[in-house]
Amino acid sequence: MFRRISSVKNFGVFHDYSGGQLPEFANFNLLYGWNYSGKTTLSRLFRCLEKGELHPDYSGAKFSLSHHDGNLYEQDFRIPCNVRVFNEDFRKENLRWDDTSGFTPILLLGSENIEKQDDLTKKEEQREKLNTE
Repeated sequence: MFRRISSVKNFGVFHDYSGGQLPEFANFNLLYGWNYSGKTTLSRLFRCLEKGELHPDYSGAKFSLSHHDGNLYEQDFRIPCNVRVFNEDFRKENLRWDDTSGFTPILLLGSENIEKQDDLTKKEEQREKLNTE
């Protein structure tokens, strides 16, 4: 379990945050705030830890989170992190309601299936173009 966010720099609305103002995390935490106050950005920070890479929108970001086991998790991802984040980025990468064919939408689950669907759509478009020619 993470204890606190020690610092965040150049990551969305967090230009130069040092985590002294907030209490330590508890077993369950509720994050709320106005639109554009940093909720999604925080979820992206944790998603970086999950994926072991920086978010493409924040390639120059630096952050540090302290864990109850004493480890410090940072943007260099030296220590693998077992965390799961289900935010909008996860949804875009792993869930898709496909209603482009005019049929009742179906749920495509998993990035591999979405890639296969995209490949199939491209091949169908190529076939249609060849048929027209």
